[in-house]
Amino acid sequence: MVCMTVKQQRLASKLVENKGNLSMGEAMRQAGYSPATANNPQQVTKSKGWGRLMEQYISDEMILRKLSENVNSESGHISNSAIDIAIKVKGAYKPAKFQFEENPYEKMSDAELNKEIAELEEKIAKRMNPNGTDELPI
Repeated sequence: MVCMTVKQQRLASKLVENKGNLSMGEAMRQAGYSPATANNPQQVTKSKGWGRLMEQYISDEMILRKLSENVNSESGHISNSAIDIAIKVKGAYKPAKFQFEENPYEKMSDAELNKEIAELEEKIAKRMNPNGTDELPI
């Protein structure tokens, strides 16, 4: 069985007390965490104990129920930002996935790179001086 620590319980209480108006780092400091840990909240929020505690405080079912109420409500009393905060506190958002394009110059030889540079410099020179004279356009 996964146990939550006293500090984790204090942290959760601080977050609930302040209704999202306190940063995670500040709440951690107030709960007794060191500044180093407070500056790296994932050390706590990625732990099994924190996950168990968040399931106790903020169940997935509760979040879905509140979202459903908000969607089906004409008045919209339930704040989407409050639901967003609940999901963030639980650590349920997945990190964004970035796809980096391959660098076309990475696999070029020095000679190929020098040729590419010369071609680009020539294009720039033509754009800077479309008349083919030594005078720069004003």
